[in-house]
Amino acid sequence: MSSAASAPPAPGSASPVAPLARVVSLAALGLVALAACGGDDTTFVTEGSNDLRAACEQRRTWTRAKTVTCLECLATAPLPACDCTVKQPYVGRCAQQLKLKLANPECDQTLGLCVNACKADDCACLEACYASRKTCRARVSALDGCVAEVCDSICR
Repeated sequence: MSSAASAPPAPGSASPVAPLARVVSLAALGLVALAACGGDDTTFVTEGSNDLRAACEQRRTWTRAKTVTCLECLATAPLPACDCTVKQPYVGRCAQQLKLKLANPECDQTLGLCVNACKADDCACLEACYASRKTCRARVSALDGCVAEVCDSICR
């Protein structure tokens, strides 16, 4: 065994372990960042009821549902946060849920036509539209529950 192999590196020279340690640290940091961003599609920033019927029933109790502020909340809570004219705390709070709904092939135009034909407070009609679309219903339940939670104090 030579003495050079066991000698510490000279001051200013890089240790062969240092680059590997940096790579491992960066990889660990990346995993922590991914976990913090909620990569799993069941963990949301705002949960809400995750129940289509409960969100519909909650909206039925709102007395300010037709006010500009309530309508603004309902329209912007599911949109991605932006640097736009609406600078309210509810903007973008349900964007993750909307993204998942839009990515679901069961949530198609035919379903949209059925939902749009229902009165906003006709919970049975809305449920009937989603009866055969279980995956889409789960996504819409998350979205509607989130929007109902985020906008409740404004629209109630």
